[in-house]
Amino acid sequence: KKMFSYNYLNTKIGFGGYKFTDKKEVKGVFDKFKVSGAKEGNTGKEVFENASVAIPTSSVNSGNEDRDWKLDNIFFGAMEATDSIYASVKNIDEANGSITFAFKLNNFEKDLNLAYEQVGDTVRATGVIDLLSFEAKAAVDSIHQACYQLHTGADGVSKTWPEAMIYIQNVLRRN
Repeated sequence: KKMFSYNYLNTKIGFGGYKFTDKKEVKGVFDKFKVSGAKEGNTGKEVFENASVAIPTSSVNSGNEDRDWKLDNIFFGAMEATDSIYASVKNIDEANGSITFAFKLNNFEKDLNLAYEQVGDTVRATGVIDLLSFEAKAAVDSIHQACYQLHTGADGVSKTWPEAMIYIQNVLRRN
């Protein structure tokens, strides 16, 4: 019998966007997502090596209703075919601590490499997504305009950064 299996209830998919010249992070999570293809395994790699996830962008939750509406309607709304974000695991390299996803955003799919680790029962993938590499400049510009004053720092400069952090964590179920 395999040691671990995927546990939906102990999964977090989070993000961090940046504002201000000094790059203040604003964090949030997606409240809904559907993982497919995970199976029982003796390591996180075995559990997730054929997994994929669909994340409805309307489930964005930054702890601020007004900001969530803007992210859903103005940021994701400026993208093509982005009712959901899709990612499927292409490769997990435990030795080098990396995971590669085929990542689809703004109707544009490309490889996304994140750092990967398993510590005990906990699997984590974290890293940066460059939104411009997904042709999402219009979405970055539209959220910047909608949040112009809110993104103005102490230096008087309004700045919205074109990259975001991705935080994925799963505490595996012990079988």
